[in-house]
Amino acid sequence: MKRDEELKTLSWEHHDALVSASRLKRGVENKADLSHMREFLLYVWENDLPHHFEQEEQSIIKAVQGKEGSQALVERVLAEHQRFAALAKEIVEEQGDVMAKIEEFAILLKAHVRFEEREFFPFVEENLSKEELAEVGLFLRDEHRPSCKTWDPEFWK
Repeated sequence: MKRDEELKTLSWEHHDALVSASRLKRGVENKADLSHMREFLLYVWENDLPHHFEQEEQSIIKAVQGKEGSQALVERVLAEHQRFAALAKEIVEEQGDVMAKIEEFAILLKAHVRFEEREFFPFVEENLSKEELAEVGLFLRDEHRPSCKTWDPEFWK
């Protein structure tokens, strides 16, 4: 899928998020060490996702709010951001079945990225002017931080 140049840093981060989701899902399937998976998930949560969500909320969500057809899309993005925060809190506090919560987090992360890439970003690209997209892109490039690419132990193998 061709992505507008101005949104590419978010798409790169989405790729990294899909890798993290896949690692967590494989870890659950392989019944990997819970403490290793929990530590990895919390690292991703504390170091990657909140910054990514903030970038989206401060740029593209602000830019599309009020545009016809944006309300349901924006509401879904924000609700999912809040669900990640709630799940992370429950995992930190070891509330309930932590393995099930890790699996839910992984499934939601994959679905969230797919939704944004297949529905939300195309809406953004179609409904923002070139000038609005350029302003969003400038903000995103200034704020972009690459995520962790390696992790030890590789619990997902």
